[in-house]
Amino acid sequence: IGSGRTGLCKNSRMLRQKRRYANLKLDRIIAVRNDKTVYRDGEFCVKVFDSSHTKSDILSEALYQTMAREAGLNVPDVKRITEIDERLSIISDYIKGQTLDSLIRDNPQRRKEYLRIFTNTQLELQSKRCPLPGRKHDIIGHAIMRTEFNAPLRYDLGVRLSALPKLQKLCHGDFIPENLILDESGNVYILDWSRASLGNPAADAAISYLLMRYSGDRESADLYLDLYTQGSGIDIGRIRAWIPLAAAARTAVARRTEREFLRPWVLGSESI
Repeated sequence: IGSGRTGLCKNSRMLRQKRRYANLKLDRIIAVRNDKTVYRDGEFCVKVFDSSHTKSDILSEALYQTMAREAGLNVPDVKRITEIDERLSIISDYIKGQTLDSLIRDNPQRRKEYLRIFTNTQLELQSKRCPLPGRKHDIIGHAIMRTEFNAPLRYDLGVRLSALPKLQKLCHGDFIPENLILDESGNVYILDWSRASLGNPAADAAISYLLMRYSGDRESADLYLDLYTQGSGIDIGRIRAWIPLAAAARTAVARRTEREFLRPWVLGSESI
């Protein structure tokens, strides 16, 4: 009888959860991207994707987010993948707090403090063992081949890529202050795992630097680079070697204004 009651209670909880997910109210937007919109509904965060995302893209993001959480990182728990208004969506825990990006903007005098938190979080992430299927070397190589750069330049970039060490460290792929939330207890949560892979940490640092420069905050980007090289022991020359490769790969998925920003980094007229 006891086991039967336990089963009934469990089924009742599952039914309540199912009804709760079915009655989500998407009336509070907390973030808008070119290809997705993020809503809050009570304790849940709902990321709704547009039609440019394949089902495998969305399932992969949910899988990577779950694997990162299981690796011991502070990552919102994925609750469900569902369809809302015929658009695939990921439902996860809502983390109450502020992004490091907004904290830096609101408190520029504490920039170094927040960027130290940012850098230490990235170093912790890169120290975790997490058997993700994607390999950054392959991802960057395939992306470069899809760019609009001429064949000799693509070939040269490919040669340079093949000469760099293939490591198997956890890399986020979109590690920027906007994707970190500092909660009310001082815990840092890492969001947006769609570009995660295993690879060379210097490549991930190069991507972070480029994205921070593109945001227009050069002061934070340069300070981040100093903090990262000090904390990781990685020579800045190793990060510099990844800059044109990371920039070229990014142009394969970037919109026009970002491609225009990245082009000089690919061609070598901009560098760190």
